[in-house]
Amino acid sequence: MSKFFKRYFFLLAAAISLLLAVGFYYADKESITDESYLHGVEVRLQKEIEQAQESIAQVAALLPATDKPFSTLLVKSNYPYFVYQDSTLLMWSDNRLITKDYLQNQPLSPLVPFESSQGKFIQVSEQKKIGETTYRIFAFIKLYSLFKNQTTNLPSGYNPQIFRVSPALISLKATSGKGAIRAKDGQVLFYTQPPTDPMYRHQMAPFQTLLWVSLAILFLGIYMFVSVRYFRIRHRYGLGLGLLVFFIVLVRGLMLRFSIPFAFYEGKVFNPQYYQGSFLAPSLGDLLLNCLSVGFVMVYINSVYFRTVTYRRLTRSGIGFQAFFSCLILLVGYVAYYMCYRELVNIYEKSFFTLDITLSISFSALKFTSLLIFIILSGIYFLVINLVTSVFIRLNPELKIGLAILAGSFLLTVLLAWLLRIPFEWIFLVHVGYVLVLYLSRLPRAFFGFRYATTVYYFVGALACAILTTYVVEIQESKKDVLNKKEFGAQLLSEHDLFTEFLLKKSSDLIAADTQLKSVFAKNPPLAREIIQQRIRNKYLDQYQNRYEVEIFSFDKTGNPLDSQAGARSWNYYQEKYNSPANATEYASVFLVRDTLKENLKQYAGFVTLRQEDEILGYVLLNLCQRGENTHAQYPDLLLDEQFVQAPETREYSYAIFEKESQMYSSGAYNYERKFPSELLSDSALYIKGKDLHGFRHVGQAGSDQRSIVVSSKSWEWRGMMANFSFLFLILVLVVTVAIVGHALRYGFSALPLTYSTKIQVLLNAAFILPLLLILFLILRVIGSNYEENQQDTYLKVSQNISANVLSYMEDFKEGKMSEAYLEQQIAQIARDADLEINLYDTTGYLLLSSKPLIYQSGLLSELINPSARKQIIEQKETQVLLNESLGSMTYSTAFAGLKSFDQELLGVVGIPFFDSKPSLERQIIEIVASLLIVFTGMLLIFLLVSYWAAHLLIVPLRVLTRRISTTNLNQLNEPLPWKSNDEIGTLIKKYNQMLVNLEQNKQVLSTTEKQSAWREMARQVAHEIKNPLTPMKLTLQQLQRTIRRDDPEALEKVSKAMGSIIDQIDNIGHIAQSFSDIARMPPPQKEVFEVTSVLNKAYELYASDRNITFNRDVQAGPLYVKGDRKQFGASVTNLIINAKQSVPEGRPAVIGMKLYVHKEAVMIEIQDNGSGISPTIKNRVFLPNFTTRVDGSGLGLAMAKRIIEHAGGSIWFETEVDKGTTFFLSIPLEKTEDAAPKSA
Repeated sequence: MSKFFKRYFFLLAAAISLLLAVGFYYADKESITDESYLHGVEVRLQKEIEQAQESIAQVAALLPATDKPFSTLLVKSNYPYFVYQDSTLLMWSDNRLITKDYLQNQPLSPLVPFESSQGKFIQVSEQKKIGETTYRIFAFIKLYSLFKNQTTNLPSGYNPQIFRVSPALISLKATSGKGAIRAKDGQVLFYTQPPTDPMYRHQMAPFQTLLWVSLAILFLGIYMFVSVRYFRIRHRYGLGLGLLVFFIVLVRGLMLRFSIPFAFYEGKVFNPQYYQGSFLAPSLGDLLLNCLSVGFVMVYINSVYFRTVTYRRLTRSGIGFQAFFSCLILLVGYVAYYMCYRELVNIYEKSFFTLDITLSISFSALKFTSLLIFIILSGIYFLVINLVTSVFIRLNPELKIGLAILAGSFLLTVLLAWLLRIPFEWIFLVHVGYVLVLYLSRLPRAFFGFRYATTVYYFVGALACAILTTYVVEIQESKKDVLNKKEFGAQLLSEHDLFTEFLLKKSSDLIAADTQLKSVFAKNPPLAREIIQQRIRNKYLDQYQNRYEVEIFSFDKTGNPLDSQAGARSWNYYQEKYNSPANATEYASVFLVRDTLKENLKQYAGFVTLRQEDEILGYVLLNLCQRGENTHAQYPDLLLDEQFVQAPETREYSYAIFEKESQMYSSGAYNYERKFPSELLSDSALYIKGKDLHGFRHVGQAGSDQRSIVVSSKSWEWRGMMANFSFLFLILVLVVTVAIVGHALRYGFSALPLTYSTKIQVLLNAAFILPLLLILFLILRVIGSNYEENQQDTYLKVSQNISANVLSYMEDFKEGKMSEAYLEQQIAQIARDADLEINLYDTTGYLLLSSKPLIYQSGLLSELINPSARKQIIEQKETQVLLNESLGSMTYSTAFAGLKSFDQELLGVVGIPFFDSKPSLERQIIEIVASLLIVFTGMLLIFLLVSYWAAHLLIVPLRVLTRRISTTNLNQLNEPLPWKSNDEIGTLIKKYNQMLVNLEQNKQVLSTTEKQSAWREMARQVAHEIKNPLTPMKLTLQQLQRTIRRDDPEALEKVSKAMGSIIDQIDNIGHIAQSFSDIARMPPPQKEVFEVTSVLNKAYELYASDRNITFNRDVQAGPLYVKGDRKQFGASVTNLIINAKQSVPEGRPAVIGMKLYVHKEAVMIEIQDNGSGISPTIKNRVFLPNFTTRVDGSGLGLAMAKRIIEHAGGSIWFETEVDKGTTFFLSIPLEKTEDAAPKSA
């Protein structure tokens, strides 16, 4: 029972957790969901209120303000705040929030919810009285942002810091079905209705349910891991695979059902609104998790398939079945390729971002997730094809049969694609080529383990995946380009210019609400017509200047023209001419004059009625006639509704309109009249996919009345394609590199079975790639910084030039020499000439006038200057400043410049916004990034080939040397290897040749050693043979000696003497035989490193106390190391001392000298005596075995000493003088201390 419980504990825990989750879900499904949502909103709002109160308390602590309030009171805050001194606005922290006179008379209350044209807010306020002055501080918490013109850059929406999931709606008034959101003191701030969308309802599941579901997944994951490992150890791979798949399907089902992890992490990655996926992948994050799940399964299959019984049975099956299965598994490869292709296409078609590096280099969370999906899909495809090709290679070792099956499977795939109506793109040939390369090269065999072929295999796989994704990117971008151009062309061919109609309606509404124009109509001053035209043209019609000729007609309240010229028409005349159902548009006051459409020129009439309450003050007619050559409107997209916002690429378009095959007119950089052949208009491909011609990509759009338009843009298809390929390929190379380095760090570099050639190639690649990556990063950093600095310098120079032009007009205006209307007209003209927007502020920071006032009239910005500009230009007297500003999600740069008179008096501030600053900078950087990526990838691919060739070149001599070493033999003559190089390889071969010389010498030493072994064996045999007869001889003589007659003493004495002499000789012969035995039993000398001075000192200590010897010792201080047999060397020195002592005649005091010193990398030892010396006649026989001058000597001591010293690589000799003494010399090679010390320890 305990064993069962231990084995299935986590499975039981998962089941119990899942049951509890279901119970909590159905018990609290209706009641807790809404309450938990409202409670979460309330808690987050209260936290925001606390932070806002802390911000205004920080500002209040800085009061009272100095004469420079912005320098004193401007602090960093997440909430816009305004400071009033009594009823005067003293300072502001944000110029985007429009308050106007709202706060001036606002009754003081700590928390006030309110609604404005910009959305819904909570006002947080504080009052501080200092003396007679009352300061009021107002901060604002955004609940809901409202933009009249919905665009990508200006999205209306709820504050995500308060509403993690957008509610159905919020209201400041109590309404049934809505929950109240309160402050901490119980004050009701607003009412909200929780979300009703099913996906979000799942996300709002009770916390207990989410907790128990998460625990169930955790327990089930632990059980799965343990069980799969258990089955794998016991070789039950099928059960392990089934359990793994079951776990993944169950977990993903639970996660999708309860919106996990979106329930805990509410970012964009798992938000369904950013990816229009399916039920199985409702968000981009879910698609990422699905890909990871498939990847885990493929990793498991690739690690165990070759161990399974099924695989072994397959390899033993018949040829026919193997051919059938080979074809089938190749079809699996095609399916995998198509599925990866479709998923990559889905990322484009179901989301709002691009993988094209030539369009954007910004990396948001969504784009980063898309790149992760691309990497994982590449890994899945690689693993599937590795499995397919590995099995295919195993089943089809014969090349002809394998190629035939490959060709057959390809034809079968084409047939199936045709039957199933699946478009067979040419990119599938890349898959065929990839499989063919793997089959011919047998690269899948390098999948397990690691060698250079493994990296080549990975890089080839990365190459195939990068080509596929590049193709998807280019095809999708090409489709997008065609759609954008066709949409652009359709708008130009359309009878209605919806964009112009929208702007005309918007301008008409603003003109009708203009109080100054109403005043002019009411008072009817002299030159009223000119004043009206000037104000309308400068304030409201700038957006039409490039596209339409604009006429302004003004009429009094009776409809009579204010123009006094003869022939001026009345209001009623134009009403009858233009105001007809045939000319009507979707706006009641805007009419399209159809009489001009035959010439393909549009004309619009906009009727404006100005009223004061119910009284009509006058009329205005705006008559817009399209210019002969259309140009693009230069106005920020943030002022337009979403339906009128065109792709940024449209600004670079050229186009031409044709009627039949005759060109009516054209616009842009492309010369259609000279370069575009008219017969191309009849080519259907022009209208479907587009045509490339003269470096431009042309797309046609057919219209009515046999008219058509051709829209063109510069095509850098091949360069863009190469840049995208380089980007995607380098990402995969980086992933492969990180995986290899991670494996090496995890298991240690020694665990990588790298061959020498692999090491060379890896190191060469690393030596190339790492510096190149560093250079690439530095170049991008430096160029990006330079571009940014150049852009900033350009903007500041532009603002300086513009301010210089404006200064003279501003001085005249300040001196009363110029009216505000004329100043406005001049500023507008300067702005048109410079193609810029110019905003003019007074010395307090309020907007005086703008060349494009629509951005302020639309309620996007307040008429207050940027507070940082107010602080730096007005208070701190800076001349110029460039600031980054934002509106919605769009960021841009604005240059501010002070207008100073001759006496340095500040007259005003010029502000010039550059809405295209960020896109312009990004386009420049993209050009550099694309070029660098192409160059880097090209160099990388070339260097991979060069490194392979270099490594091959380097290891050729090593292979030759390996083959020669493998044939080296002691039984034959080994010839040296000829090599003339003086490099490291040459040194190695020289060492090899020297090794051959040493080998020959060692052969001689070995021969000598064998002879000595044979001699020892002979000595043993001789000793044995001598001992055998000596013993019975001795015994017989002794017995004979005892049995001889004892009655003849004289004879007995003679016989006893003779027998005693014979026995002594037998003993001597036995001693000699024992010496032969000792030599035979002596072990061969050992080779060890030892310290020699200590050996000599020990030998000295043995005889230092002998009073019959005078010992002179001169031993150099150690340590000194030599290599040999320590014990036998000590015995040899001792033997030399004994010989020295015995050589001194009786009656002469013995004087023995011992000396040790280093000479020419050798240790020298001298043993000197004052004995009788050695006769010249026997000098040559001193070291011979069995030679001795003493009666009781064996004659083996010096022979053994010579053998021991020479075995250590040294030599022994002597110098002697008769009757004066002998000196024995020992020379042994000195060992290096750093190498020897550890060994001798």
